[in-house]
Amino acid sequence: MKKALLISVGGSPTPVIYSINAQKPEYLFFFVSRSSAASAREQILPALTHKPSVYEFIMTSDEQDIEKSVAVLLAEVPAKLEMWGLTFADLVADYTGGTKTMSAAVVLSLSRDIDSFSYVGGTERDKSGLGVVIDGREQILNLKNPWNELAIQSLNDIQILFNSCRYTSAAEMAETARDKTPARRQLFEGLRLLATALNLWDNFQYDRAFSELKRCDSLLRTLAAETDKQPIKLLCKDVAVCLPLLEKICHEQNILVKSSPGNPKNEAADGMSIIRDLTANAIRRGEIEHKYDDAVARLYSAIEKMAKMRLKSAYAIDNSDIKPEQIPESIRDEIVAECTNEREGKIQIPLHKSYHLLEKLADPLGIAYAAAANELGKVLTIRNMSLLAHGYEPVKQETYSKMLSIALGFIGDKRCDVSSFPKLSFENRTL
Repeated sequence: MKKALLISVGGSPTPVIYSINAQKPEYLFFFVSRSSAASAREQILPALTHKPSVYEFIMTSDEQDIEKSVAVLLAEVPAKLEMWGLTFADLVADYTGGTKTMSAAVVLSLSRDIDSFSYVGGTERDKSGLGVVIDGREQILNLKNPWNELAIQSLNDIQILFNSCRYTSAAEMAETARDKTPARRQLFEGLRLLATALNLWDNFQYDRAFSELKRCDSLLRTLAAETDKQPIKLLCKDVAVCLPLLEKICHEQNILVKSSPGNPKNEAADGMSIIRDLTANAIRRGEIEHKYDDAVARLYSAIEKMAKMRLKSAYAIDNSDIKPEQIPESIRDEIVAECTNEREGKIQIPLHKSYHLLEKLADPLGIAYAAAANELGKVLTIRNMSLLAHGYEPVKQETYSKMLSIALGFIGDKRCDVSSFPKLSFENRTL
């Protein structure tokens, strides 16, 4: 494995020389100020017994300004590593030399990317042990990156992504943190499993989501039993609440959607768990991601499926293949004439006709639809003009809010009754 060393340089060349000779890097970065650059050239390089293959200077314009020092490191280190065909995994940073500001800049700028730092300490110092290390008494201290061990930034970043419904990115970041942070491996694996499960759930892959969520639940239960940290215990409880809800959705999907072998007992289901999940999904799109076109498309699907599932569960009517005798005489000729698919030889009715049929069957859902038809018609007209339907106009927040209100009215729920996914609320000082 190639080895690169970045070392800050100040007024004392001895510890810098000692560190380079001891660590024997093939590639070397000198982090210098204008004044210490001369020391590196005139005192350090000639005194090295180990000569690196390549060395470069990175110079701060102000060794007392941490912002400028961090900025130059952030800009130049990645570029030089790429130029040499290296990665941060090949790099160690030594912050012994330079001003205190330069040392702080080295740690601050590289703490998220490298695995270890080094520092030249010693067995004996001048000034009664309070001064600099006495020449000849130097000792290299190889230090694990505490940022990796605590994974504070990783937790922060995962939490932001997770709570923004960016579950794929959160899972990828959790996996990286898991592999870099042995002390918190279980926690990050639990977060990876949870983000993966919710991403599958968010994309309606219910069976796979349930499998991943069960694995997550098992791991988090173990973790919660071994810690006194309340955020972990609360997260475990939130996941436990989600499991039976998702299990019910999976069961309902097996009954209503999948083939008869999945429903050997011919069980009945009204589909409302799936409808409520579609509504919750729409709320995440609208109120977390502010994607109103996506939210309205899901609400439209929920309203449409309410009619489809009510017809199927209450009247054994499949609105994609209705038999003429299932249609009340008062509207039979109309529906047969308007909704027969000649190519397939089936009577297939759309959303409005499905609710009209329910109304004629004296079903409460059909009656409720008829009462809301004017307002819903206006909203659906706007929806039909959106980019995700037949037009080019983006859906506005007001349209989403109106359609949500109508959908909740049909379901018979209040906004506060709609289930939500778990949120992360880690306070890093308590973890």
